[in-house]
Amino acid sequence: MDGSNNGMLVLDDRNPGIVYSAGWGLDWDPVAAYNSTLHLAGAQGLSASLKYVGTQVIVKGCVGQAPDHAASQVLATYSVDGQSYGTTNVDDPAVSSSTLQFCNATLFASPTLPHGQHRLEVTINNIAPNELWIDYFSYIPTDASGVTQVLQ
Repeated sequence: MDGSNNGMLVLDDRNPGIVYSAGWGLDWDPVAAYNSTLHLAGAQGLSASLKYVGTQVIVKGCVGQAPDHAASQVLATYSVDGQSYGTTNVDDPAVSSSTLQFCNATLFASPTLPHGQHRLEVTINNIAPNELWIDYFSYIPTDASGVTQVLQ
């Protein structure tokens, strides 16, 4: 099930509008996950994409840290409409914690973009010995006219 939160449309990781490359794993029933599922990136080079109509997109998920993780290891990169906007690092303050797994982390938040159709691309750069799960995507779907559209 998908939903909304403070004007943002929330798309569960199983939404058919999210396209995953072959190799992603599905983790069922984790307690901390939105709608009890997560997509696990199990290998370098995997990707996930989402086409949406809106102004800003956010990716939420979990990061598992190996006790001996490499400092500043880049786990994923994010681009919107072909322009690179950021990365998820193991030791980013948004994803690091004193525990070995941290969920509901903001893995990526785009800047505010002009209202229109956009394409978000997530690319997994390096996993071992760490792990990254995507829980859900959310985006601001409307402009002043109130238009809302999800592309598939």
